[in-house]
Parts: sequence; structure tokens; C-alpha cells
Amino acid sequence: MIRKHGIYFLISIIVLSTPLLFSQEVQARAIENIGFQSTETQVEISIEYEGDIDFESFMLFEPNRLVIDLPGIERVSSSPSVDVNEMGITSIRSAVYSPGVVRVVLDFSEKIPRYKIEDSENGLKIFFWKEAAANSIALEEVEAIDKEVVKEEPDEQPTPAPLVPKTPPQEVEEEKEKKPAKADGEMRKVGVGVSIGYLALQDEVFQEVYGNGGVYYNAELSFVLPFSTRYLDVWTGVSQFQADGKSTVFQEDTRLKMTVFSLALRYLIKSTKLTPFFGLGLDYYSYKETLPEGFIVPSVGGYDLGFHIQGGVYFRITPGFFAKFLLKYNSAKTTENGIDVNLGGMEYALGLIFRFNLERD
Repeated sequence: MIRKHGIYFLISIIVLSTPLLFSQEVQARAIENIGFQSTETQVEISIEYEGDIDFESFMLFEPNRLVIDLPGIERVSSSPSVDVNEMGITSIRSAVYSPGVVRVVLDFSEKIPRYKIEDSENGLKIFFWKEAAANSIALEEVEAIDKEVVKEEPDEQPTPAPLVPKTPPQEVEEEKEKKPAKADGEMRKVGVGVSIGYLALQDEVFQEVYGNGGVYYNAELSFVLPFSTRYLDVWTGVSQFQADGKSTVFQEDTRLKMTVFSLALRYLIKSTKLTPFFGLGLDYYSYKETLPEGFIVPSVGGYDLGFHIQGGVYFRITPGFFAKFLLKYNSAKTTENGIDVNLGGMEYALGLIFRFNLERD
């Protein structure tokens, strides 16, 4: 039995290592081109790169600028500055803002017009409408999408240094009033979700009565630590497991119920589509085994502590929704009716996770 679970754990490590290697390959991406085209009613700006990202945009004032941060983009292959001179847009500048984040800045010589940012097949498109056209378009179609954050300026502030120097930039100097790009690749800080999985029982005594395992359900909450510079988070979960079986001698009905409260510290590796993770944690078990009345031993129940090792990967569906695959090995030993048993086992689970930020800076 130990050998069997050892094989399961080895397979789990191989499965987890595949997305880890893959995530390293997809991160080294670049802005390939920045261009624009103008018509009588609008100006369309395109920022070209491969794949999808969770961009962040906000406005700055005095002078007026629209800033777009692109986490997961590591370099700029296109020209670092593009002259526009349309609709008050004087230029478009781009540079590496921090490791793994490229910042694009649109400079304006006048008030920033109504605009909309959209994902495209090969990057982003930004639409600016001229006044006559903007008046004829529904407001909800013109406003910036929910991801955009407007930052208010203080009454008095020094004129900021230019974002992009005249010489080809490698790093962008941070300005006091700029919103810092998030070093964690815009990983949204809080996650809530549910999952369904299979618990492969480890203890041979349980296997004789309840079979190899059964289905369990889980609800989880996680949040990225505010002081972590990369992707360190705290994960909590509660799982419910129930299995029906037959006693080994008289074949009478028995039932095992377990509720497990878990707490873990995890490390996440963020890439464009995949976010692999692994962590260590503690478990608090509440269990009860119900036996028939008059059985040679009474029903038992109690509480115990255990530990677990977990790993898995998040698959990005939309900027806020993820599918999750989890492998989790648990161990929690206890003694009932003079018999030593292990309440743990190997978990395999699939889930849906919603990630969000509690507030916008």
C-alpha cells in the first residue's frame, strides 16, 4: 500500500512539473509593434503582443496621460516612442517599468477624450472618439472598461520626470504620483472558489470497510500576502467527505463522515494562462464513524490534527475566473478502539475560482 501511494505521489510530481516548465517558456514576451490610424470620427491605437494578459490602466494629470501597465511583457521590440499628433495625443511611449512589466504611456496636450480599451487577437486596441462621434455613442460603450482606474491628483504636486528618457530605456524611473505596477504580474489578491474531488483513502482498515475512497466537496478562500514581492499567499479551505460501507465480519451498514479545516502557505508562479502553485499546511479533522446499534464496538468520533502537501495549477478562463486542478496529500493519525488509523490520503480535485481585489489604488 505504501508503494502504491508512492507511485501516485511520483505521478503527481511529474504532472505538476509540466506546467512549471511551461510557465517559464511563455513569460519572455515583448511588445512587437505600436501603431495608430485616424479617421474622421476616431483614432485607433494598437499595441501588439502575443497572448492574453490582465492589463491595468489609469489616468494621470498635469500633464495629462493615459498609462497602461502590461504584466507578463518583459521587453519592448518596437520603437520606444511613436509620434501621433491626433486628437490631442502627442506621442506614445513604452519601456520596461519593472521586471516582467512593460508600461505604455499616451501623452496628451489637452483634455483626454472619451476612450475604450479592448483585447484583440494580437494585443490591445484603444479607441478615442472625436466629440461629434462621442455624443452619438452610448456612454456605456465609450467608457473605459472596469479594469481602468482613475487616480486623483493632489492640489499641488511637482511636475513629474518623463516616463521614457530620450535614450533607449531599460528601466523607467518611478514618479511620485504614478500608480506602481504590481510586481506580482497583476495577480488579483483575493480568491474564493468551490471544488469537487476524489479522496483516495490511505488506511488499510478504512479500505476494507469503505473501499478505496470517495467524493468530497471543498470551499476555499485565499489571499496574497501584502508584503510578498512575488506570489506568496495564504490558503484556507473546508472539506466535507462521507463514505458508506459494510463491516468486515457481519456486513452491517457503517458510515464515515469527516470535516477538514485546512490552512496553508503557498507559492504561486504567475504566467499568461497558467499559475502553478505548491504549498504546505495544517489540517484540523472532525470525524465520526457510525456503527449499528449493538455492534461489538461502539460508534466513534473525535478531533485530530494533521498536515498536508499540496500542488496544482490555475487555468485562466477570463481575467477574474480560473479553473483549478489540485493534488493534495494528507496525513492525520489517530487511535480509536485500540486501532491506529490514518484519516488522510491523496486528493484529486477540480474547481472554479473567482479572483478579485478588495480595493483599487
